[in-house]
Amino acid sequence: MWLGQITLDPISGAVVAGELDRLEREGFEADWAEARTRLGREPSAGELARTPRRRQLDRPSNGLLVHLSEHVTPPLSGDVALTP
Repeated sequence: MWLGQITLDPISGAVVAGELDRLEREGFEADWAEARTRLGREPSAGELARTPRRRQLDRPSNGLLVHLSEHVTPPLSGDVALTP
Protein backbone atom coordinates (compact mmCIF):
# COMPACT_ATOMS: atom_id res chain seq x y z
CA MET A 1 0.00 0.00 0.00
CA TRP A 2 1.17 3.52 -0.73
CA LEU A 3 0.08 6.36 1.50
CA GLY A 4 0.82 9.97 0.92
CA GLN A 5 -0.37 13.40 -0.05
CA ILE A 6 -0.43 14.95 -3.45
CA THR A 7 -0.61 18.49 -4.67
CA LEU A 8 -2.28 18.99 -8.02
CA ASP A 9 -2.48 21.97 -10.27
CA PRO A 10 -5.94 23.58 -10.46
CA ILE A 11 -7.00 21.73 -13.62
CA SER A 12 -5.84 18.30 -12.46
CA GLY A 13 -7.38 18.92 -9.04
CA ALA A 14 -10.70 19.82 -10.66
CA VAL A 15 -10.60 16.64 -12.77
CA VAL A 16 -9.92 14.42 -9.74
CA ALA A 17 -12.48 16.21 -7.55
CA GLY A 18 -15.09 16.00 -10.31
CA GLU A 19 -14.53 12.27 -10.71
CA LEU A 20 -14.74 11.65 -6.97
CA ASP A 21 -17.96 13.72 -6.81
CA ARG A 22 -19.40 11.73 -9.73
CA LEU A 23 -18.60 8.44 -8.01
CA GLU A 24 -20.23 9.67 -4.77
CA ARG A 25 -23.34 10.77 -6.67
CA GLU A 26 -23.56 7.40 -8.47
CA GLY A 27 -23.29 5.55 -5.16
CA PHE A 28 -25.96 7.72 -3.54
CA GLU A 29 -28.34 7.29 -6.48
CA ALA A 30 -27.82 3.51 -6.47
CA ASP A 31 -28.47 3.35 -2.71
CA TRP A 32 -31.57 5.53 -3.10
CA ALA A 33 -32.96 3.31 -5.89
CA GLU A 34 -32.28 0.16 -3.86
CA ALA A 35 -34.04 1.60 -0.81
CA ARG A 36 -37.02 2.76 -2.93
CA THR A 37 -37.39 -0.77 -4.33
CA ARG A 38 -36.94 -2.41 -0.92
CA LEU A 39 -39.38 -0.08 0.88
CA GLY A 40 -41.88 0.51 -1.92
CA ARG A 41 -41.79 4.27 -1.28
CA GLU A 42 -39.41 7.21 -1.23
CA PRO A 43 -36.84 6.53 1.51
CA SER A 44 -35.33 8.92 3.99
CA ALA A 45 -31.57 9.30 4.14
CA GLY A 46 -31.49 7.19 7.30
CA GLU A 47 -33.08 4.26 5.46
CA LEU A 48 -30.31 3.95 2.89
CA ALA A 49 -28.18 0.83 3.10
CA ARG A 50 -24.93 2.79 3.41
CA THR A 51 -23.86 5.94 5.19
CA PRO A 52 -22.03 8.63 3.22
CA ARG A 53 -18.77 7.46 4.83
CA ARG A 54 -19.42 3.83 3.84
CA ARG A 55 -20.13 4.92 0.25
CA GLN A 56 -16.87 6.86 0.27
CA LEU A 57 -14.96 3.80 1.44
CA ASP A 58 -16.73 1.53 -1.06
CA ARG A 59 -16.24 3.68 -4.14
CA PRO A 60 -13.72 2.48 -6.67
CA SER A 61 -11.32 5.32 -6.03
CA ASN A 62 -8.38 2.97 -5.51
CA GLY A 63 -6.40 3.38 -8.66
CA LEU A 64 -8.32 6.52 -9.67
CA LEU A 65 -5.18 8.58 -10.20
CA VAL A 66 -3.57 5.74 -12.12
CA HIS A 67 -6.70 5.43 -14.29
CA LEU A 68 -6.75 9.17 -14.95
CA SER A 69 -3.04 9.25 -15.72
CA GLU A 70 -3.44 6.46 -18.26
CA HIS A 71 -6.52 7.91 -19.96
CA VAL A 72 -6.10 11.66 -19.75
CA THR A 73 -2.38 12.10 -20.42
CA PRO A 74 -0.55 10.02 -23.02
CA PRO A 75 2.46 8.25 -21.51
CA LEU A 76 5.90 9.54 -22.28
CA SER A 77 8.33 7.16 -23.93
CA GLY A 78 10.23 5.23 -21.29
CA ASP A 79 7.50 5.66 -18.65
CA VAL A 80 6.83 2.65 -16.47
CA ALA A 81 3.25 1.41 -16.52
CA LEU A 82 1.57 1.84 -13.13
CA THR A 83 -0.91 -0.66 -11.77
CA PRO A 84 -3.26 -0.15 -8.83
